[in-house]
Formats: sequence, structure tokens, C-alpha cells
Amino acid sequence: MKLKQIPVLVLAGLMLSGVVLTGCAGIDQAERERRAAYEQSREQERIDRIQRETDAATRRLDEQTKR
Repeated sequence: MKLKQIPVLVLAGLMLSGVVLTGCAGIDQAERERRAAYEQSREQERIDRIQRETDAATRRLDEQTKR
């Protein structure tokens, strides 16, 4: 890569990040609420999955100690 290309790539990266930030700033309140609800449901699913895995591990451990 030539040294002259580096500033062009940096400028392109800055412009792209500006577009992304501007796009994110334009998200309306309803979309933010939907996103928050989605994130909350994902977090609850993660917690439930961890609880199921913990319960299963506890059952396996109990079965092994009974032998």
C-alpha cells in the first residue's frame, strides 16, 4: 500500500463512521423502545438458559453422588 493511500483510507473511514453515527441519531423513540424490549427479552432468555443448565448440572451431580 502506498503512503498516499493511507490518508484517503482514513478519511473514508471517518466519513463512514459519521454516516453510521448520524444514522443512529435518527432512530425514533418507538424504535428505541422496541430495541430495548428486544434486548431485555434476549437477556431474560440468557438468564433462563443459564438457570436450566445449572439445574441440569446439579441433577447430574446429585445422581453421581448417590452412586
